[in-house]
Amino acid sequence: MEQANQSDPGEDWNGCVRLAYVHPHGKQHKKEWVLGVTERRHMHQDASPARVLLDATADVETLHRLFGVPVQVVSDEVMPPPYLRHVHYPLRYDLTSMRAQHGRDRTRAIAQVRYLLRDLNPDGTKRVALITFDDCIKEMGEALGISEERRGYFWAERGSNKKADCDILVVVGTPVLPPDEVARLARALYQDDPTPIDAHSVVEEGRRHYVDARMQRLTEVLTNAELTQVAHRNRPLWHDGRVVVTLCQGDIAFLPVTERIDSLPQLEDDGTRSDVQRQAERDEKLARAYADLLARGEKPTVARLRMAAGVGQYHAITWFKQQQADARDDAAADAARRGEDEQWVEGVEGVEADVEVSRA
Repeated sequence: MEQANQSDPGEDWNGCVRLAYVHPHGKQHKKEWVLGVTERRHMHQDASPARVLLDATADVETLHRLFGVPVQVVSDEVMPPPYLRHVHYPLRYDLTSMRAQHGRDRTRAIAQVRYLLRDLNPDGTKRVALITFDDCIKEMGEALGISEERRGYFWAERGSNKKADCDILVVVGTPVLPPDEVARLARALYQDDPTPIDAHSVVEEGRRHYVDARMQRLTEVLTNAELTQVAHRNRPLWHDGRVVVTLCQGDIAFLPVTERIDSLPQLEDDGTRSDVQRQAERDEKLARAYADLLARGEKPTVARLRMAAGVGQYHAITWFKQQQADARDDAAADAARRGEDEQWVEGVEGVEADVEVSRA
């Protein structure tokens, strides 16, 4: 049957038998050529196909091709709790970029999560969980101060309730199976299709996609299903008030976005805004320069401050005006306090005089 699907010798074909060059004994061992057979899974010992399947991420076409029988999906509309928050930032963050040796995307993602958690968990009292790629979960978890039992990675969380007690769940990354794996699954699902699966991909408008619509559809189904699974690990539909933060690209079922982020400010590695940190550094330089000028007996001016602090004229003028305004406010407050003190002294003296008069 497999050979019958091969139109010409040397060409590829759809089917369940594959020759693959893989790590059959783990990545620590060398690759080997192996013969693999993809078999349909049966749910009963008598090999009768499943008639009822409970799956929140069921796809009609995929299930039909998997079991070879007509499939009907029965679902109900799920109303999310009123105080559920789903904060979504549509960033790709794929496995290749997140595990790259230079670490730029990991550093950027950590800074972005820190920035968002400052608003979502300002006092640090809420329980936070993290799900991302296995290759970077340890580094990101440690950087964000998330305990090991509240960390997880893609393709290993389905059905788990280990994070059901977490107030905030953060999902970073877009899980996509390797092309060889998608091709193997597609060839098995479309084994009755005489047109061979084409595993080639192209980049258009900055996005890579498969030229074969069947491959593209399958990878999207698998990615969306995995994102849906992991995004529900803190059970946001069970517990009102839960927060889910997703930095990924894909469709997450039963979890409507309540807050979409289209861009974030430029951030430092610690998650603080770069412009705020730079302003704080400039203010500190200007304050030191101002104190040094006074200590030398020189009158502070914008030009002298600018030269001494090494900042731009605009920043020197803005800081100097604020300094003068603060000085005026302090002087007015001191004058008001002195006036209140004088009134208090006069009042005390008046009371003492009244006491003397009464004694007389």
